[in-house]
Amino acid sequence: MSPRWATTAVFFVNGAAIGTWVAEIPWIQHRFDLSKSVMGLVILGMAIAVIVAVLFAGQAIVKHGTVRMTWLGGIVCALAVNLPLLAPAPLLVAAGLFVFGAASATMDVSMNSHGVGVEKTLGRPIMSSLHAGWAFGGMAGAAFAALWAVIGVDPRISVAIASAIMLALFVVCARRLGPGSVAEGEEAQRFALPSRGVVLLAVLCFLVMVTEGAMADWSGLYLRGDLGASAALAAMGYSVFAGG
Repeated sequence: MSPRWATTAVFFVNGAAIGTWVAEIPWIQHRFDLSKSVMGLVILGMAIAVIVAVLFAGQAIVKHGTVRMTWLGGIVCALAVNLPLLAPAPLLVAAGLFVFGAASATMDVSMNSHGVGVEKTLGRPIMSSLHAGWAFGGMAGAAFAALWAVIGVDPRISVAIASAIMLALFVVCARRLGPGSVAEGEEAQRFALPSRGVVLLAVLCFLVMVTEGAMADWSGLYLRGDLGASAALAAMGYSVFAGG
């Protein structure tokens, strides 16, 4: 397996982890009988974690290199997807989402940084194909959850199975990522304010991710709670969105 396809597989795992969680949001709401406003606050735990994590992930990548940070984020992400499902109370669901969100964000920044290096080595643009891998992962994760919902398996069990598969796939593929960026260690530059161009790109990304987040967090709740769809069909909502 070449570094390009290994990196694509890592993107797939990250997308699958997100899709796996998103598919179970309606189950969390039903389990604790939460209102939409309270559910929104619970989900906010993951968003806060992402904001916090990305502030430090870039610095950590410069210090430790893309491969090491991709390994760290990937392993924790594949395991932490279980935490919200296993939490016995809504507050602990939010805490579990904080851990999962931080791990996913760290993995996200690291694998994208590594993808830039792979792209430079190949000498041709491949970033869109890497992100396609992420979308296919989201499709697969949500569809996998929908399949188990049809059978009637407890979501905690189906997520544990998905977690094990994602972890195994990640470990196999991450070994073939190839050389990443050089770790600068203690010589790494400290946090610096972004340039105007980076800020403008960040604003654009923010607008896109608001839309994506709305679909991920609320499409299943809308299908399940407002339209009365089955758990399996609600889980497929995000899968179809990711496919688009």
